[in-house]
Amino acid sequence: MTLSILNNFNLLIVGVTIAAIGILGFIIFYSNPKSVTNRSFLLFSLMTIVYGILNYLNYQVSSPLVILWLLRLVIFSAVWHAFSLFKLLYVFPQEKFDFPKEYKYYLVPIVVITSLFNLSPWVFSRIDILGTTGQVSKTQVEGGIILFILVILCLTIGGLYYLFKKTLHASTYLFINLDEAKRIQHIAVGVLLRERLIRSGKNVEQAKEQGIEIIATTLTIGRNKRPEIINLIGKAVAEKYGVKFYEVNFKKQDGALKGSVICKKYNLYRQHYCGCEYSL
Repeated sequence: MTLSILNNFNLLIVGVTIAAIGILGFIIFYSNPKSVTNRSFLLFSLMTIVYGILNYLNYQVSSPLVILWLLRLVIFSAVWHAFSLFKLLYVFPQEKFDFPKEYKYYLVPIVVITSLFNLSPWVFSRIDILGTTGQVSKTQVEGGIILFILVILCLTIGGLYYLFKKTLHASTYLFINLDEAKRIQHIAVGVLLRERLIRSGKNVEQAKEQGIEIIATTLTIGRNKRPEIINLIGKAVAEKYGVKFYEVNFKKQDGALKGSVICKKYNLYRQHYCGCEYSL
């Protein structure tokens, strides 16, 4: 009965997260349906929903054949998910955009071929060990997975390259109006939500392997970070991997200031940069 309750709660968290991403996608889209950035963000939101649903279902079934095909569909959708993110970062924040021939006649066909190839036995051939509900099944991975990894890496790195390139020319966008600023903020939140879900999942998976039963995050201490989004992601990831999430807002009652005071009092190391490659 406890397992059933946890599964139902897990489904609720996944449903809320998917609904939030979907609502955000349509809000941005209908604010200006003609904008290529808005259309790209809607595509990204829809692919995030599809990827999330398939990934959730993969942990809930017990048939080896169904699990095998769900795994294939997961990486099928992962390619389009990465492509939608690349496209969003490629056109962002333009309203109109002319795609070059390389995009139409090279990139798109490569994405189509790779996604269809992922449905073949040359990537996942069979299920070796069947996992219980909520656990990962051990799969026989074939050499075709290399194509999937290369395409995902190229799309992700390419998207981040264009985003970084535009950041260097940020002065171009200093005089945008308030409505445009809100639209860009919503898009940034959507991308953040997706990235945090993936990155946090990897950390929690490692924590569970080491026997850690309770997880938390210090991200809520940041003055410019939104604790409701951070804690929503934390709870969703914790439920997925069967651990508990300690929900807290460290900003409350001057938490950031108290943290600084404690660091000085006990001579604790305090990092003065975010830790990303650009700050280093």
